[in-house]
Amino acid sequence: MDNTASTYGGILWFQRDAQTGQYQAESIKAGSHLDVVLANSGVNVDTSKVVAFKKRQIAEHPEAYDAALKATLEPACRLRTAIGAADKKAIGRIMDDHHHVLRQLHFSHDKIEGIVKIAHQEGALGAKVTGGGMGGYALILAEDEKHQIRISRTLLENGFRALSTRIIP
Repeated sequence: MDNTASTYGGILWFQRDAQTGQYQAESIKAGSHLDVVLANSGVNVDTSKVVAFKKRQIAEHPEAYDAALKATLEPACRLRTAIGAADKKAIGRIMDDHHHVLRQLHFSHDKIEGIVKIAHQEGALGAKVTGGGMGGYALILAEDEKHQIRISRTLLENGFRALSTRIIP
């Protein structure tokens, strides 16, 4: 997935083919630009440890893990539609809901939770852990560029590094 995202950029929809087990990627065109902040928790994570943790979680709690994954499918489809329709409030709500699921599965981190809290105190539309989780970055959706700057500034004041960018359709 990382290679595909690096090669094509933008917003990508990844879906695993049930028959082959292979991932397929498709570009999603946003209905308007999206102003986002990527906030670095400062917590470096060894991907192999995250993968091992995930495998243990699945083995020890298969019902809970399966239920959580099933609970994210319908919101993911709604997210895809919201991105195309430029419904930023819906995008933010779905991001928050997904972060909650990841938190329950222990894929967040105290530093990420601090970032999410700061982002929401600054009025972020949504915020969630990214990548494999357990550290790394949080993705934050801002209303516009001025809002993005305010969120970034507050994160910096609280000791986090932040990168602001605009996703253009």
